[in-house]
Amino acid sequence: MEPGIHLRTKGVVSKRDIFVIRPDEVDINREALLGEGGFGTVYRGHWGGHDVAVKVVSRGIPAKKEVDVWKDLRHPNIVEFYGYNYSSAPMFLVSSLKEEGDALTFLVSNPDANRAKLLHEVSLGLQHLHCHSIVHGDLKALNILVDKHGIASLCDFGLSLVRMHSSSNTSNSINPGGQGTLR
Repeated sequence: MEPGIHLRTKGVVSKRDIFVIRPDEVDINREALLGEGGFGTVYRGHWGGHDVAVKVVSRGIPAKKEVDVWKDLRHPNIVEFYGYNYSSAPMFLVSSLKEEGDALTFLVSNPDANRAKLLHEVSLGLQHLHCHSIVHGDLKALNILVDKHGIASLCDFGLSLVRMHSSSNTSNSINPGGQGTLR
């Protein structure tokens, strides 16, 4: 079954993506910067009565690929995707807010944190991705977020690859480029 709501308008059935969020539904606090990268800037925001993270996509960066990979992923160790808007200027993606920030910031602020637990949680998120033939493509501490309970989750699926299984053991991806963090 495809995600979405089917609407009947004047005898024509159209599909409305349940993940589309109108710009007037989100309040972006541009003074509350959560992170920055080559593809966008993430701010604290408010949507649907909840504090959220809002990734404002850099001009000229196609975000559809990230949405296509992320929107169907549901796992406790993957940041929950709520929705997007391609038609707004600028485009944005909305996800759950992880209060403790990225893993690097969390570990600096909490030097006695259980690193083995965090690594285990990251491995569970990666396992879920790999079971769905998805390769993250940019795994690093800045793309691991930690919530108020100290639980780690993967984020930033802009460089993710979808592996197509074949007998030749080659892969076909939605992002064949060599971008990401080299280290």
